[in-house]
Amino acid sequence: MPVEMEAADVSEKAVLIIAVVAILGTAGVYVAQYTITPEKISMNELSNHIGDYVNLRALVLYYHNTTNGMLLEITDTNFTLNAYAYLEFHTNIAPGCTVNLVGYVQSYHNSPEIIVKNKKDIIVASKSLKLTLQILLKNPYYYRGLLITVAGKITRSKELVNGSQIEITDGIKAAWLYVPGGYNGENRAYFYGFVKNGTLRVDKVSLSYKDIAENISIAKIPQYEGKYICIYGKVLRYRRFYGYLYWLSNGNYTLKCFSRTAIQSDGYCTLTGFFKYDEHYGTYTLFVKEQH
Repeated sequence: MPVEMEAADVSEKAVLIIAVVAILGTAGVYVAQYTITPEKISMNELSNHIGDYVNLRALVLYYHNTTNGMLLEITDTNFTLNAYAYLEFHTNIAPGCTVNLVGYVQSYHNSPEIIVKNKKDIIVASKSLKLTLQILLKNPYYYRGLLITVAGKITRSKELVNGSQIEITDGIKAAWLYVPGGYNGENRAYFYGFVKNGTLRVDKVSLSYKDIAENISIAKIPQYEGKYICIYGKVLRYRRFYGYLYWLSNGNYTLKCFSRTAIQSDGYCTLTGFFKYDEHYGTYTLFVKEQH
């Protein structure tokens, strides 16, 4: 056999061997991933398991969507240890939910991070954080921005409306107007006033047109910022409704709750929503998402 042919045979065999080794190596990674049992660990053990395949239960504090996945900030139930988890996919998740994560641990910005590759490796154990009003209000800072569930008795309620805002339509488009003191007159009228921040602030209402301002359509209001105009329209709503405020109490603890819809309850109830801090008023409020 010529030397050139022998060299070619050896080269082809070498390439084939390398390819087989590569395929077996890749297959080995996948087989290991699906056959190795992840070690169940707690948050305080995470930093000792860099490079290991683990199963971890954690509370989601925050998430950020990336192009190819999601970065989660996670903590333990006592809010003492924080870490990160990176999901190599997108899924529905909310701050405040408790999850079981399965994946490999690596170091991320000198902090342990668990890499979750498949959707089957994340299980939502609880969609919201269930708390008593006492625990929530004794340390409210820890729970800001989280989806929580609390229970108690509704002791007071208030409908949130603004009588100084009316909604009108010109037959094509609708808009909210600001009318100091409110308006309860005829449902078709001419509304005169200045445009400020894209809203017509009415100072005069007439049933007939007065040649003191240009009569324009509602769609053009933003184009007349700072100018005096007139709008003719039909009143759709004589006040603006925002929702309801409720005060949920349990013992000596009371939480203010906001809901877009009425909560039907004549006693003890359970509410789920996002717990937020209002810097303007310096108060915490539960923005109700659903009612049980």
